[in-house]
Amino acid sequence: MLAPGRAIVLLFVQMTTNGGKVARIIKGEPLTKPKQPKSLSLSALRLIAYGQKHPGQEFEWCTPWKDTIHVPDYVIMASVARSLIKRDLLSGEPPYRLPITKPGQAIDVPAEPNWRPLH
Repeated sequence: MLAPGRAIVLLFVQMTTNGGKVARIIKGEPLTKPKQPKSLSLSALRLIAYGQKHPGQEFEWCTPWKDTIHVPDYVIMASVARSLIKRDLLSGEPPYRLPITKPGQAIDVPAEPNWRPLH
């Protein structure tokens, strides 16, 4: 309990970016945290799964959806294909010539948290 006439003083300190870097250096911590790769989207996983079923073949981004009613948006899927190429999971240039690479073959698609097969 506080004595009468005494106040509680709160101190708020905000550390700058440079101050945080200095603190991490003093503690011996790395300056940047290693980034965890983001999980693949369902559309990306479907492209990978199709490539795994047809290794060595080139395909268009829309090929896995040809037998379904819903075909994803061209711009979005071209972006998904480009991101898979940047991750070295597919090769080529969207929308055509997208063979799967060895790292793409190594992905366990059914074990991925976003995976749902096409019906």
